[in-house]
Amino acid sequence: MKKKQIQVQRATSADSAAMTRLITASKSYWEYPSEWMELWKDELTITQEKLDERDFYIGKDGDDLVFVYSLSQLDADRYELEDCWVAPESIGRGYGQMLIDDVKERLGNLGAKRLKIISDPKAAGFYRRMGAMQVGEEPTKIAGRVFPVFELKI
Repeated sequence: MKKKQIQVQRATSADSAAMTRLITASKSYWEYPSEWMELWKDELTITQEKLDERDFYIGKDGDDLVFVYSLSQLDADRYELEDCWVAPESIGRGYGQMLIDDVKERLGNLGAKRLKIISDPKAAGFYRRMGAMQVGEEPTKIAGRVFPVFELKI
């Protein structure tokens, strides 16, 4: 099988609408109730404020946007993966691994040692396969639902 040629670049405000569409479609992939999707609408929308707060990156396979991720620095050697989204039509095709590989390379070049990940419960298995260890849980806006918290060594 031919290795995919993914182009990863820093996202700009011109990418906001396409990122929002990918993120919303990716969240919808898990068939959450519509009232939950409405509750998350602001969180799933990429605004200029979010672009100013953290570093967003997009992965493209040719002209197709296949993933989005964002990072923020927590301290000298620790970052947080705040967004991690793969286009629904690209799930299961190796793009998630490519995304994590890019994150690790990028953070390794910055001297980071650890990556914090607050995961959607349905993505927990993915992060475990990527080598992350669960270190805790955080409550969500929805009663009885928690986010698993992971740490990935860089």
